[in-house]
Order: sequence, then C-alpha cells, then structure tokens
Amino acid sequence: DNIPHGTRVKVIINPASGKKGGITTNAAGVDEVRRVLESNGIQADIDETQYPKHATELAKAAIKEK
Repeated sequence: DNIPHGTRVKVIINPASGKKGGITTNAAGVDEVRRVLESNGIQADIDETQYPKHATELAKAAIKEK
C-alpha cells in the first residue's frame, strides 16, 4: 500500500534459497511474485542470482540504473 502505482522495482531472487534436500519449500515462484506486484500496479524487473555475491553486483547495478 505504500508504493505508488506505476512504480518500477528491481527484485533479486536467489533460486537456491528455499530448498531443503532438493525439495522446494518456498510457496511463491518468480511468476507469482511478478503477478502479485503487477496486479498492484508495480512493474518488476526480476533478476535471479547465478553465483555467490551476484546479488551484491545486481544491487549495485540497479542503484546505478536508478
């Protein structure tokens, strides 16, 4: 409710998180996250991490992109 309609956000997802013993424990996937955000008027650029420290790189790039 506190994000203005039409806002664009960067979402960084670690696809390895939410798994225990190879079994997915997260209820929401990338598509569901995008759907919920967009249904609330929030445009999402979603990136998945590919290696350790990649999230930090993606976050720094997002800051530069504003």
